[in-house]
Amino acid sequence: MDSAGVIQNANNAVERQIGYTCEELKTKKISYLFPEFELDDNMP
Repeated sequence: MDSAGVIQNANNAVERQIGYTCEELKTKKISYLFPEFELDDNMP
């Protein structure tokens, strides 16, 4: 299996475990789950 496949499998496992996709976690939802990683609206 190539590295992309490994990453996809990991992403799928995370999604099953926490109910969010990795892409969703990169959005504002991460600031709800992990306040210490709150995203700054003023970022360029």
